[in-house]
Amino acid sequence: MDLNFYLTDLHCQFCVLYVYHLMINNITSTALDIAFVK
Repeated sequence: MDLNFYLTDLHCQFCVLYVYHLMINNITSTALDIAFVK
C-alpha cells in the first residue's frame, strides 16, 4: 500500500466530512431562522 495514496484518500474523506458538516450546520441554522421568524 502506498502511504502517499493512503494519506490522500484520508484527506479526501476528511474534506467530504467537513463539507457535509458545513452543510448540516447551514441547514440547521436556516431551519432555526425560519422557526424563530414565524
